[in-house]
Amino acid sequence: MIEVEYNATHITLPGDHTLTDKKDKPRKGCIRRLFGFGWGVFKFTVTCCLLAAVGYVVWVNYAGKQALKRFEAELLKRQIPLAFEDEKQIPDEVNAARYWQAAMKMVVRPDYRAFDELNWPDFGERFMPDVTALLAKQCQQNQAVFPLIKNARSHDQCFYQINAIENLDQYMRFLGQQRPLIYVLKHHVDYATAKGDKQKAVDICLDLLAFVDSGKQTDSWFYQYVRQTHVAIAISQIEELMARVESTPSQILELKQAMNTQMILDLPKILRGDFRDKYQRMARPDWYLLQQEYQRGLASYKLSFTAPRYEFTGWEGKPGLELVMPIQKWYEWLLECAINCSNDLCGGAYQMIDEKTAAQGFEVYDLLLQPDVSWEHLKEIKKIGDNYGDNLFLRTGRTQIIVAMAALSIEQYRMTHGDWPSSLDQVFDEDPVDTYEQSLKIVKCDDGVLVYSCGPNGIDDQGIWHKSEDESQSKDDVAFRLLDPSQRNREPEPKPKPETEISTGAPQLPANLFEDVPH
Repeated sequence: MIEVEYNATHITLPGDHTLTDKKDKPRKGCIRRLFGFGWGVFKFTVTCCLLAAVGYVVWVNYAGKQALKRFEAELLKRQIPLAFEDEKQIPDEVNAARYWQAAMKMVVRPDYRAFDELNWPDFGERFMPDVTALLAKQCQQNQAVFPLIKNARSHDQCFYQINAIENLDQYMRFLGQQRPLIYVLKHHVDYATAKGDKQKAVDICLDLLAFVDSGKQTDSWFYQYVRQTHVAIAISQIEELMARVESTPSQILELKQAMNTQMILDLPKILRGDFRDKYQRMARPDWYLLQQEYQRGLASYKLSFTAPRYEFTGWEGKPGLELVMPIQKWYEWLLECAINCSNDLCGGAYQMIDEKTAAQGFEVYDLLLQPDVSWEHLKEIKKIGDNYGDNLFLRTGRTQIIVAMAALSIEQYRMTHGDWPSSLDQVFDEDPVDTYEQSLKIVKCDDGVLVYSCGPNGIDDQGIWHKSEDESQSKDDVAFRLLDPSQRNREPEPKPKPETEISTGAPQLPANLFEDVPH
C-alpha cells in the first residue's frame, strides 16, 4: 500500500517525486514574450548599424584617398606643384585660381562621391592644407561679405562690415571676392549721394576706380574680361554721381586723373588671350571634319542634374549641319559663359544651383586658363555677315572710358565758362575718337548734354543704346549724360530719345576689325 503525504502546497510521492500546484508559479504571458522578441530585434539592429558604420567609414576613407589622388593627378597634369614649404610660396592670382578651379571641378564630377558640397575652409583642412591654406583664409573673408550683399538693410551696415575686413589688398586680388566688394562700394556711393555728402561720394568713386585698377596685374584673359565689366560699373556709378551732385573743379580733376591711370584696358593683350586646344581646332577652316569628335562643340552642354552634382551627358546639336559660326556669335556665347562663371564663383562656398551656368562656367574658366591657343587662330574662323564688331564687347568697354573722359572734360569747360560747349572743338584741340576711329559727338537735351559715340555700327542714334533682334537696325551708341546744375540732386531719368532724324552719313567700320588694333 502506497502512502501519500499531502499538504496545502504540494504532494510528495515515493521516490521524491513532487507535483507542484499550477496556481503557485505564474506562467510566461504574451506581454513578456513580446518584450523578449523586441529586445532581440533591437540587439540585431544595433549590431547591423555598427557593422554598417564601420563599413561606411572604411569606404569614405578609401573614396577620400582616391579623390585626393585624382586631385593630385589633375594638378600634375597642369604642371602645378603639390605642396609648398611655407605660405609665401603659395601662388596667387592666376595660379591660385587654377587650384580653386581644379578643386571645384573635382567637387562637381559625379564620380567624386567623397565631396558633398563646396566648402573651402573645410576642404582645405581635410585634404590639402599646405596648398589651400591661403584660399581657405580668403574664402572666410568672402563668406563674411557675401551674406552682407544679400541681407544688408542699411548703408550703415555696409560701412561697418566693409571696414571690418582685414588685409583688403590681398582680399581684392582674388577674383572670387571682387564681385561682392564692388557692389558694397556702389552702396557707399548711393549712401553718400543720398545724404548730400559730395566729397564722400567722390572719394568713394575714387576708391571704386582704385578697386578696378587692382585687377590689372594679371595677363589672364578671363581676369581682364571681368575687370572690363567692373570698368563699366564704375563708369555708370560716376555718371550717376554727376547727375546727382554738383562737384568742384578739383574733384572733377581727381576723377579724370584716376580714370586716366586706373581704367586702362590693354585691348591687344585681351584679344590675344589664352584659349584651349579644343578651340584651336574650332578655329580651323576644316573644323566641320571633326564633327564626330566634337559634335557641335560651340553649343551648350546638355546635362542631367542630380543635386548637388552635375553630370555631362553629351553635346547639343543636330548632326549634319555645317559647323561654322560667325566669330561674333561665338564671342557672345563665350562672354556670357565667362560672366556667368564670375558671378557664380564669387560666392566661394556658395552652392551653385544652375546646372547649365555651372557647366559652362567650369568649361570656360578652365578654357581661359590654358595658354594653348592664341587670338591669331580665331582670325581664320569663317564669318557670316559683313563688317560686324567681332570684338564688340571689348571695344565698347574701351569706348566707354573714352566717352566718360570726354564728358568730364566738358564738365570742366562748363565750370570755367558757365555754359555747355556747342561743339567738341571748343573743348579739345583734336576731336576725341572711339575705338572704331569715329569722332565723338555732343548733343544738347532739355536738361543738359549727351556725349556719345556712334558705336560699332557707325550709325548716329543720338546716344541711344538699344540692341534689336535685327543687327542691321540695332542702336548701340555709347553715351554719358551730363545734367544742368539746376537739374541735379535728384534721381536720374532715362536718357532722352533722339529729336531729329537719324543720320546715315556716319563713317563705316573697316573691312577687318582685327587689323590695326589700337595699342
